[in-house]
Amino acid sequence: MKLENKIIVKASIETVWGLLENIEAVASCVPGASAEKINDDEYTIVMSVRLGPLQMSYGGLLKIVDRDPDNYRVTFNAKAKDKKGQGTAASKTVASLISTGDETEVIMDTDLKLTGRIAQMGRGLIPPVATQIIDQTAENIVELLSNRENTAPDPSATTSEPIIRSKTNAKSSLRIWDLVKAMMSGWFKRDK
Repeated sequence: MKLENKIIVKASIETVWGLLENIEAVASCVPGASAEKINDDEYTIVMSVRLGPLQMSYGGLLKIVDRDPDNYRVTFNAKAKDKKGQGTAASKTVASLISTGDETEVIMDTDLKLTGRIAQMGRGLIPPVATQIIDQTAENIVELLSNRENTAPDPSATTSEPIIRSKTNAKSSLRIWDLVKAMMSGWFKRDK
């Protein structure tokens, strides 16, 4: 399944690229996700997703396969298994940044392959859920960048507390009603 998502971030392309290079920070912005660095190109990943009555938790590996800082493009592959053994997810994502003045457009082209229970739910449900996750991620990235710009580091501070915090709030839970609304909005759109 092919997915294309775009988000606009009110920050310079250099600032967004700096964040994009920090996979752990980006993962902290994705609802239900986390990443831990293994080396410069590999990270263990965990992500929990609620799709209607299904709650799935995936664990796996994300690998950066190409970095092109001159063109602000990164390609990474991810492979994960449901922790209950009820399916797998694999993806190849190309993230490209385009400067639009004081904003940056982030374009993510993803080729996603799913097996197991989540794949049985049908292709129609996955794009609205992916869009909802991307929208929440975009909001969290904007908030994270805003917090970074508004917080000047204190050189005398000796705390090891991270600036980046994982997002866990009510919005990160994907509820069935949100799915139904997303599906219905697609059904009732009229061609003009």
